[in-house]
Amino acid sequence: MDGDEIAPIADFSGDAFIQMRDPVNDMIDTFSRLYIDLEEEKEMAAVQGMLPVQSEFDEEQMHSNGMATTQRLTNIEEHLSDIEHRVSDFVIKDTVKDMMKQLEDKITYRMQREIDQIKVQMDSKLADLGQSMVDCLKRRDKQIDQRIQDLKPLSSTHFSIKRSSHHKTAQTVDSQIQDPHASQQYLSLPAIPATYNPPVKLKFPSFINASLDDPVVFIERVEEYLNLRPLSNKELLASLSVALKGTAKDWWSAERKNIDAWKAFKEKFLFAFLNEDFKEVAAQRLVSRRQQNKESIRDFAYHYRALCMRNKPDMTEEEIVHAILRNCNPRLASLLRSSAKTVDELVCLGTQIEKDWMGAKNHWSVVNSEEQNRKSTAAMSRRTQDNQLMLLDHLNSKKTIKIFNCL
Repeated sequence: MDGDEIAPIADFSGDAFIQMRDPVNDMIDTFSRLYIDLEEEKEMAAVQGMLPVQSEFDEEQMHSNGMATTQRLTNIEEHLSDIEHRVSDFVIKDTVKDMMKQLEDKITYRMQREIDQIKVQMDSKLADLGQSMVDCLKRRDKQIDQRIQDLKPLSSTHFSIKRSSHHKTAQTVDSQIQDPHASQQYLSLPAIPATYNPPVKLKFPSFINASLDDPVVFIERVEEYLNLRPLSNKELLASLSVALKGTAKDWWSAERKNIDAWKAFKEKFLFAFLNEDFKEVAAQRLVSRRQQNKESIRDFAYHYRALCMRNKPDMTEEEIVHAILRNCNPRLASLLRSSAKTVDELVCLGTQIEKDWMGAKNHWSVVNSEEQNRKSTAAMSRRTQDNQLMLLDHLNSKKTIKIFNCL
């Protein structure tokens, strides 16, 4: 070590090992042993002996460590602020939820109370209404009973009923009157009106000549009349004497004695007035029937279906649809062919398409009219400007002539 003297070379050739020490260090150790240390100084010395050796001071390392520490503190502060904000939000949300729950409970309670009150009022009103209806029906029953009592005949003698469309009812009443045991029972029956008035005002169909009227259509109209106002065979045959006119009346006058039922009349009437080639004519009519220019698809489809069902009753719905599409407007048929399966679907879709066409036509008509008006207005404005320019040129030329003359 520095300051120490160079120790002599040790001689290990002797008989025994002799330890040589530096005299200065020996004296220091001697004084140290003689010095009486306190317990605290001993502890401090022990602690200082355990402390690591302090390294040299590095300013850059200290600066970087300080910056890192500052950044960590900043991050911790931001994190704490965010946590505080979240906690405050949670507190506010919980408070709002509590307030909403209380408000909902109040509203539910009030609504339930109002509903209970309305229910009580409705029950009371319904009870009053039911009682009023019962009283009204009782009064009505009394009035009806009184009228029935007033309409009862006093005796069964000199009683007759005019024959009407309900001939079966009249026959039943006549049989009751002829029966002496049933006459007293009939006194309790209400009076039957002398004539039957159908709900629709009807007129018996008429037929003049096969060249003017279709015999099949006449038969269909008569059957429609009979469905609404039934007649007996005797009444029906008598009505035909008035309904048939011209050649048909002459035919009926000769055949009247040989016909006693409606079925027999139909067979002989169609045989007499229906052409032999009726089926061919009907088929030709179906083929030649086309949708007219201003005829709607609804009118055409329903009329064409009626013709098909009248002339070919065995046609299916699909066949009728195909026939309608063949004879309707080709532009419309191209749009309906893949979507319409029944006549009703065809009419519904076709009507909507026609409506769209009409709307488009009206739209472009209005647009073209507005465009024409705009062009007319622009042309009129240009003509007005041209006239004004011509007038100004004329006035300027006059002024130029006057100035030239003055010069």
